[in-house]
Amino acid sequence: MTAGFYPGVTPLALAGLTLLSSTYSMAFLEPKDPVRLRWLGEQLRAGRWARTFMALDCWMLSYAATLVVGLILAVLWATTSAALSLSVLALLGFLTRDVAIFVLMRGFAGGKGDFAALAILGALYLLMPMILNGAGLRGLDFLFLPTVSGFAGVFAAWGQGGACVLWAARRITR
Repeated sequence: MTAGFYPGVTPLALAGLTLLSSTYSMAFLEPKDPVRLRWLGEQLRAGRWARTFMALDCWMLSYAATLVVGLILAVLWATTSAALSLSVLALLGFLTRDVAIFVLMRGFAGGKGDFAALAILGALYLLMPMILNGAGLRGLDFLFLPTVSGFAGVFAAWGQGGACVLWAARRITR
């Protein structure tokens, strides 16, 4: 081990960053048709796993691969750098929130939903931290950014991610 990290972690981290960027680009570029998403849910509930897997979109596969690589990195880094491990977990929570926002906005704004999602993400990642900083509340950045903030950042990220997933799922099932 060099510098407290396992061999092979650097290539895995680079693969994770590549998958992360792929997830965001595919979530922006690919359609997120509510009817198709409803159909996928019905296939899952019916136990048609192979049919469901073959019908997954690229953004779904990229998201799943990013989660797997991120969780592996978090486990590997948990023994050497707890702060880094928790930051990765928070990043995965924010990724979940962001992908759910793309799906949700597609349901609300139709063809312009991807641009609406970009506007919301811009507000969450740029505007809100600036407002907090201007108000002297820089310590609350963990609510909007995957910063080194311990378990509070992980809970905030996954709380938002879970809420957005539930909201998107409700929107899809209608």
